[in-house]
Amino acid sequence: MKLFDKEDIYDNEISPLMGEIIAICKENNIPMVASFAYENCEENGVGCCTTTINDVDGIKVDNFVNAVNEIRKPSGGFVTSVMISK
Repeated sequence: MKLFDKEDIYDNEISPLMGEIIAICKENNIPMVASFAYENCEENGVGCCTTTINDVDGIKVDNFVNAVNEIRKPSGGFVTSVMISK
C-alpha cells in the first residue's frame, strides 16, 4: 500500500463531523461503526481510528461486532478504537 499521512485532515475535518454523528446516534440509540485509515507509514504501518456504537437500547448488530474484529486483526499497523455503549 502507498505511504500516506492524512492525520491532519482526519483531525481537522472528519473528527468534528464524527463528533456530531456520534452524538446523534447516541441520542437516538442508533448502532453504528465507522473506520478511517488516516496514515500508512514505514515505521508503524496503517493507522486507523474506529468508532463503534452497538448494543444500545436492546439493539445490537452482530455484523458490527464481526466488522470491528476484522478491522482489529493484526496487519502490521495499529488501530485506535472507540467503543461506545449507552
